[in-house]
Amino acid sequence: MELKDQVTNRELSERLRDLGVPQESLFWWVEYTDGFGSQGERWDVQGNHIGYKQFCAAFTVAELGEMLPHTFKTGNEVRLLECAPDYPGGWWVRDGSYSSATHAEWADTEADARAAMLVYLLENHLITL
Repeated sequence: MELKDQVTNRELSERLRDLGVPQESLFWWVEYTDGFGSQGERWDVQGNHIGYKQFCAAFTVAELGEMLPHTFKTGNEVRLLECAPDYPGGWWVRDGSYSSATHAEWADTEADARAAMLVYLLENHLITL
């Protein structure tokens, strides 16, 4: 598995930043100039980005796993999160009670599926960080 498949894409990273998620990550989306006038975007290891402009955290699967709760309570209902690979590809994260699914997010990578679920939970005020 490539390292890029273990961090959140730029769009989800920006949404998480805009939702106030602390920007503490090993990897970052950064803006860079190659010295010849070209500009672009890429992620790089935090602390090894001298000369780059930090843009937003690119969270790893492990970092998202620390942020997402295993269970949470809404009203009198205990809801849980499950994450699993999908066939023939991609990942899903499901939010529900022990008897039924309430909401699911799907993405090409586990990091993006977890990030999409975190965005959903934060936007709907189901959890706080």
